[in-house]
Amino acid sequence: MANRKQQKRKYQRAVGRGRVFGDQEGRPETSAKSSGSSAGPRRRGEPQQPSAMRAAKRAAIFAVLFYAAISYTSLGGNMTDVVKAFNAVVMFVLFWSIGTITETFAWRRWQKKHGGSG
Repeated sequence: MANRKQQKRKYQRAVGRGRVFGDQEGRPETSAKSSGSSAGPRRRGEPQQPSAMRAAKRAAIFAVLFYAAISYTSLGGNMTDVVKAFNAVVMFVLFWSIGTITETFAWRRWQKKHGGSG
């Protein structure tokens, strides 16, 4: 006999796969925090909707790491700080644009596969 946690997970998998029909007596109660969101909870494996801000945050982290790597290695030995900062800005733009394009591609592909609006 499956315990409550296992039963709940089995039900959630069935709901995610669209295999629950009719009256749902055994439906687990929703928590207050999930009922407040307008878009509803994301399913497992569903990519997040593309966000330029999220891509920019990732790009900024990688650009700072790139700047630090240039500063503390022999590659930056004969470069001025202005050149290093310019290279970091160029890397930020590249990381941001590639990240945004990749997120958009993954989102649209998922939407097309699962019949969502995109």
